[in-house]
This record gives sequence, C-alpha cells and structure tokens, in this order.
Amino acid sequence: MGIMRPVDKFNDDEFEKQFRVNVFGPYYMVRQALGGLRHNGGGHIVNVSSLAGENAAPGGSGYFATKWALNGFSQCIFQDLRHDNIKVTIVAPGSIDTRFHTDSRPGSHEKDQDWMATPEQVANAVLMACMMPDPSMLGKIDVRPVAKPKK
Repeated sequence: MGIMRPVDKFNDDEFEKQFRVNVFGPYYMVRQALGGLRHNGGGHIVNVSSLAGENAAPGGSGYFATKWALNGFSQCIFQDLRHDNIKVTIVAPGSIDTRFHTDSRPGSHEKDQDWMATPEQVANAVLMACMMPDPSMLGKIDVRPVAKPKK
C-alpha cells in the first residue's frame, strides 16, 4: 500500500497504516509460517518489495521508507534462518501496470501504461526464485520494464 505525498502532508494514521501493511504484515506472516517451515525442514520466504526500497523520490517518505524497512527485514531474517534451510528472496518490482500506479498518486491519470512491466512478470520472478535448486537461492530480483516488442 502506498500513499505518495510530501511528509508534511501526511496525517499520522496514513503514515502508520503504510508501515502496518507493508512491514508488519510480512513480519506477522513470517512469524506464523516459521513453525511449519522448520517442521518441514526448510522452505522459502518471498517478500515483494519495490525498487522504491533502494531509491528516494519526492513524496515517497512513507511508502519508500516501508520498502527500505522490508528489504532490511528480509536480509536480516535470511541471516537468522539460513541454517534452518529457509531461503529468503526479495522481489522488487519497478513500474508495474496495475491500479497502484495511479491510485497511489492523487492527480495522476497516466493513460498509456503499455511501457510498464506486467503483474504476470512479477509472478514469474517469484516462481523463478522458488525454483532455484538447493543449496542456492536468489537473494533479490529486480523486475524492471523494458520496451515492448513492436507489433
């Protein structure tokens, strides 16, 4: 979830809500899954972050900060869990053709989103991460749009 606006335009609830969804949500999911992963001898956690988790932009203080936090969380839990045969991958999409692109930016009415990557490409990155043979893993996958083939 992302709300894009300058820091002085947030109210506390909006800012905190982004952290509850984007950081605390993955934290609670990991905590819930650990017992089963350990019982089964390992597994794979894939956290979907964003290229915003390693960049900065005007109006991004809330959303971007949550993705920086998710990346740090993911890297730390990998260090905690690697000896339990639990892999952790960060999938970091860039511009993806979803409603998030316009819904999170009030006043944005981008009509031509053909240049963006697709949700299916993000799903394929998650699948690719999960298919890495033991004992290897992909620590982070960036999903960036490139020019679409001309028809």
